Amino acid sequence: MGKVFTLTIDTLVEPPATRAVERALGIVHAVAARATPARLSDIAREAEVSKSTAHRLLRTLVARRFVARVGADYSLGDRLFELTEDQTDLDDLRQTLMPFLVELRERTGGAVGVAVCRNGRMVHSYPLHDGTSSARVADAIGRLFGGEAVQGRRDGDTDVAAPVYGPGNQLVAGIWVTGPRGVVDPAVAAAEVARVARLASAHLVRRAEPG
Repeated sequence: MGKVFTLTIDTLVEPPATRAVERALGIVHAVAARATPARLSDIAREAEVSKSTAHRLLRTLVARRFVARVGADYSLGDRLFELTEDQTDLDDLRQTLMPFLVELRERTGGAVGVAVCRNGRMVHSYPLHDGTSSARVADAIGRLFGGEAVQGRRDGDTDVAAPVYGPGNQLVAGIWVTGPRGVVDPAVAAAEVARVARLASAHLVRRAEPG
């Protein structure tokens, strides 16, 4: 007697867990595809899910640190970065740039940080002080890769970023400063960010030279 196969609705419909995983991966892909932090509506549209579904999945991804949220903006989280990058190299880069960040903060009076870059785009942004919103300079960082210091466009604030190059003129990071215009002068900030970025670039190149 031959085998009897029972066909149920579960064999015809993709399991909910599988759909949830695929949607979560779609959310991560939508966030990763953007050079700057994205809003909920943009993520939902690119991932082809409803805003309520996107919001629910983003909440879980943020809790697991695969996505980071600052205000209404979402970007890739620390956990993904930790899984794909050599943490030793990352810590070394941040420690190497720390004196330049401290100098930039002292000269401008603003909040400062470093954006780590890979393949010509920002993959993560680290503030010098906890609680600083990296989304404040998302616009400036997003336009960082033209090779010049750039300023964000938010009214009432100074948001400036400049590229840092390593050996072989490879873009490795960007440094940024942000703050209210009453505290951080835009012209001073732009000049100081560009100057400190050049010093940091020269330091990285010299450090890589043999001997």
